[in-house]
Amino acid sequence: MGMKIDSGAYVGTRGSITEYSGHESKTAVVKADLPAPPSVEKTIKTFIRKKLSHKIEDVRIAKLKNGNYLLSADMKGRTKGEHAVYVLEIGPRGGKINLYKDSYYADGTLKHRKYKIKNRRRVQKK
Repeated sequence: MGMKIDSGAYVGTRGSITEYSGHESKTAVVKADLPAPPSVEKTIKTFIRKKLSHKIEDVRIAKLKNGNYLLSADMKGRTKGEHAVYVLEIGPRGGKINLYKDSYYADGTLKHRKYKIKNRRRVQKK
C-alpha cells in the first residue's frame, strides 16, 4: 500500500497503486506524456513548474485504487544525507486533495511533516 521511498517510509497509504510512472528530473516530468487525464496532468505539471525547485532527484506518479493520483518528489536537503519528500494527492478531476512535505534526517527517520494546504490536518487524521 502506497509508494516506498528510499528512506524506507511509505507515502500515500490510503489505497493500493494500480499504475506507476517514475521520472528522474523536473524537466523530464514537464516534457513527459503522463498516464493521467488532461486535467490531472495539467495540475501535476503546473505544480512541478511553479512550486518545486531544480534540486528534485526523483518524481513518482501513481494512480490509486480509489481513483486519485499521488505525486511524490524527493528533494536534497542542505545538510548531507537529509532530504524532503513532497507529496501531492490529486483527485480524478484535477483538484488538489492534500499537499504535505515530509522531512527526513540523514539516517532515514522522519523529522517532521508540514502541511502545505490549510485545514488538511483534520482530513489526514480520520
